[in-house]
Amino acid sequence: MQWTADVGAVEKNYSTHKSANNRLETYGVVSLASIQSDSVQRIQCGFGDRLWGPAAKPGIANTSVTLFGGAPGFGKSTFCLQLASAVAKATNRKTLYIGAEESGEQVRDRATRLKIDNLEDLLILPIEAQSRGHGLTPEMLEYYDPSLVIIDSAQKYSDSQDEAVRIAETVKTTAVVRRCPFVIICQVTKDLEFEGSNKLKHACDTLLMGSTEDELDTRSGFVGPPGREPFRVVEVVKNRFGPQNELVYTMHEDGLRLFDVDDFLEKRGVDGDNDDDDDDDDDDE
Repeated sequence: MQWTADVGAVEKNYSTHKSANNRLETYGVVSLASIQSDSVQRIQCGFGDRLWGPAAKPGIANTSVTLFGGAPGFGKSTFCLQLASAVAKATNRKTLYIGAEESGEQVRDRATRLKIDNLEDLLILPIEAQSRGHGLTPEMLEYYDPSLVIIDSAQKYSDSQDEAVRIAETVKTTAVVRRCPFVIICQVTKDLEFEGSNKLKHACDTLLMGSTEDELDTRSGFVGPPGREPFRVVEVVKNRFGPQNELVYTMHEDGLRLFDVDDFLEKRGVDGDNDDDDDDDDDDE
């Protein structure tokens, strides 16, 4: 964005436009009344929609940027690959994965192991292509028109925290213009804090943190996972488009599956009613 420093020039330009409409068209300013928007538009894909939106209207806001961190071994790449597949099916459009961690063959092998059945809709800009000078460009987004873009990771594509912030801010502008949400994988510290400055977190709409838990503390006591793998818990640390929430997953040979704690307890004969503070918090939101 460029600012005009010549006050005289500004006054002269202002006087040449007699009507408000002309001024709005010239300077790009519009009134709120002229903006047509019923509500936030969301993508509901069935894979963790409550992480991004309330129960009444879950789903990823189509102008949002999510920063996603997780403990080592959580399965961040698995989560994002399954998310990309689910969003592609929900939107009937392709999704785009840009990674600096793995080769195209490695990503394809994971997708095969996860039994993803819409590989033709999952686009990837692999390391091999990036080494030849290819990168994420406006022309690429215009050509493929993806419904979701995943960047793995913020630290791999920036040499400093300031550069990471600039990337996030540029991505946010792109998400709004193209109505295409972005998910940026972020490295975390040993204390499960996002690596980087608060500016990076502020530049994103949603912050998700994944952790592994050997058992869950429920109203009926501690519950262990159904298999050998620990629970995967995704906590919403911040969300501009909905309440803070958390979802629980279990890891299987074919990937992550949502774990319904209430349904699990009900099958064990525990009363399904829950009058805890979580419901009050949702109402307050």
